[in-house]
Amino acid sequence: MTDTTPRSGMPLLAAAQAQKHVTHNEALVQLDALLYARILDRDLTAPPSTPADGDAYLVKATATGAWTGQSGKLAAALDGAWRFYAPFTGLSLYVVDESKLIVFDGSTWRDYAAILDLQNVPLLGVNATADTTNKLAVKSAALLFDNIGGGIQAKLNKHAAGDTASLLYQTNYSGRAEFGLCGDDNLHLKVSPDGASWTDAVVIDKTTGRLGLGIATPLAPLHIGYQNTPWGGPSTTALTAAAISAISGDGSTQRFITLAVCGNTPNFTGVRFNGSITSPTACAANDGLANLSCSAFDGTALAAAANFIFLADEAFTSTAHGTRFELQLTPDGTTSRAAKLIVYGDGRAAHLGAVLDQSCSRQVPTTGFSITIADACGRLILDPAGTLAAGTIVMPASPKDGQLCVIASSTAVTALTHSPNTGQSLKGALTALAANTAAAFTYVVASTTWYRTA
Repeated sequence: MTDTTPRSGMPLLAAAQAQKHVTHNEALVQLDALLYARILDRDLTAPPSTPADGDAYLVKATATGAWTGQSGKLAAALDGAWRFYAPFTGLSLYVVDESKLIVFDGSTWRDYAAILDLQNVPLLGVNATADTTNKLAVKSAALLFDNIGGGIQAKLNKHAAGDTASLLYQTNYSGRAEFGLCGDDNLHLKVSPDGASWTDAVVIDKTTGRLGLGIATPLAPLHIGYQNTPWGGPSTTALTAAAISAISGDGSTQRFITLAVCGNTPNFTGVRFNGSITSPTACAANDGLANLSCSAFDGTALAAAANFIFLADEAFTSTAHGTRFELQLTPDGTTSRAAKLIVYGDGRAAHLGAVLDQSCSRQVPTTGFSITIADACGRLILDPAGTLAAGTIVMPASPKDGQLCVIASSTAVTALTHSPNTGQSLKGALTALAANTAAAFTYVVASTTWYRTA
């Protein structure tokens, strides 16, 4: 039998040994140094000058002074002297100045974490407490996952299409946004005001790649849904765009947007109502319905330069949907944009305040005729077989501001009654018309009056 223990080398008592207490005490001192070992430092090559009893160090290579020749051993101070112990496989030390556990593997000291097997750990909390739901809990200002090799992937796996694999963003532990595969295999971005009710903001179809904005099932490559309304929801009537083929532009290339549709007509739709989403009311006369606006930078600010705008021309009802469009431009040397071209739903057009109307009505009256000029008629041409003794002409019922109406006859009308329509006045009314002559009248809305202008 040897006189030391096989692993730590502690001295053993021999049979009939004298002064057994010396050997026994030496073993206790060595046990004190090695059991639950604690060292103050492992980077010193020279011993400290005034160590306290129980101070221990791991002697660094090329040691000097009282540590000469003891490199790699555990040095323990006792009674003003140093005692040295060789490490053995499995010896663990706590390094005080590093707050770290190290383990001797038979040849080198290794960090405890490097040999710790973390497979199948039931719970793990990093600066936080894990639980049965959050089996990994981390409380930190940031998380870093670095790559080894050509890249890095973070994977969230679910086992069935109806399961969820997502990232949930919370405020005070209440959900506000979620991104991922939420209950199906489409990609969702959802938002919530309270963590209980959720709305899909973006959905990308797993098969077609179609993108839906504000709609759960995109029906086209770009499908934009609007809020539910009393007259129908967005699921079947939402604004759709079949394809956006190009959106580009910078300082060196032309900026353009192309809307390409296969098998259909590209369409931009403006929807206007008054009141509210839940309690809509009808559009009123002169309400804007849709607008294409152009702006340009003037060196100081972005300035509105031109508008192409559609407006309601009357109060909307179930039987009245009158509209017009205006082209609003800014004259040279000014900053005031105004309507320069107006086209009405009945075909009349006003340009720079003058009504341009190519429509005409040819009538073949007989004596005693009565004609009311239609609203969209700019020229009334009388073409009877011979001279007319008498007849009546009434001006249009709903004229536009600046509208021009010309009355002409191929033969003489000797006794003509010429009247405004209801609610109008007429200045310069005709009492007769000579053959092959004409008279022109212009309407002014401000005075509700027709003026003879030629």
